[in-house]
Amino acid sequence: MATPDTLPLSCVEPNPDISGIGVRLAIYIQAFVNIACVILFSSDNYISPFEHKVLINTSLNLFVSGCALLICTAVQGTTFGLSLHHALIVLNLNWIIGFSGLLYVFIFAYNCSRGRFGGRRFGPDNIKNPASAMLVVASVVHLCGVGAIGVWVWVKSRTFGGQPECNPLTNLRIFGKKLNALDPNLRKASIAVYAIATIPAANTIVLLLLASIIIGFLRAVYPLLKGFKPREPRWRGVVLVGMISVVVILDIAFIVSTELMISRGCVREGEGQWTYGQTLALMGLFMPILDTAKMVRSWWLGLNQEERQRQREEGWTKPLVELPLPRRAQ
Repeated sequence: MATPDTLPLSCVEPNPDISGIGVRLAIYIQAFVNIACVILFSSDNYISPFEHKVLINTSLNLFVSGCALLICTAVQGTTFGLSLHHALIVLNLNWIIGFSGLLYVFIFAYNCSRGRFGGRRFGPDNIKNPASAMLVVASVVHLCGVGAIGVWVWVKSRTFGGQPECNPLTNLRIFGKKLNALDPNLRKASIAVYAIATIPAANTIVLLLLASIIIGFLRAVYPLLKGFKPREPRWRGVVLVGMISVVVILDIAFIVSTELMISRGCVREGEGQWTYGQTLALMGLFMPILDTAKMVRSWWLGLNQEERQRQREEGWTKPLVELPLPRRAQ
């Protein structure tokens, strides 16, 4: 049986269509565009119906890209063969997609709970809206898909892929720490995490529990923030900043882990080669980014300001600072 001592350091065949720079850039850009839209639209502590529509579109684009990557992984893994190294990179990329896409799902869920219990909301909370329902369904489907692929990969980690002899050389980077992919403790923990993600009810409960822990922590430090700030920060703003900060930290951690796996991995030369798949990934990014830019431009020109003002007057929320409304384009 092959061991790390008897194998060449560069063992795995390159697969730029899965982990090439074009694919990674497309995912990173989409993820941070979604986060940037959340930050931009919630800067006044309010999300209007128009902004709600933009954030649903950007989040749905993320989940569609993630599902497409998972389908490609399943097809390649069952036909042409996919190395354990590249399968783990796909899982990392999908966690980046999942965290960024779930950011607005969490905010939307918070709106729903606040609206049901009489609290002031960030914005709309109508789950009966088809687009809103589609976003919730897409997030659950993507999470279940990540869980299913993860269980498949980790259960068969020793013999997974078309080059199982290279699996002992495969390493993960978790918060900077190097861990061998065949470590039994890591394997058991990963199977448990992905098994939970596979079950729709279980993954939803765990995510809500994690969100509750984050909100609970923010509630605990909220009195300290009021003591440090000359002006008392609004609770809704603290929740937004907390959620966004957690997602950004997790995304950066997974990006660093992915880049370290690629730069210090056991892949032969050719991983940096530009391919048709990478070009297609970047071209597929063009239309969603263009649509988002058009919507942001419309928002900036004040085409929706009357609606925002009307909802404020109805008591949805009060911004931290009253900003002058942008003028309409002449």
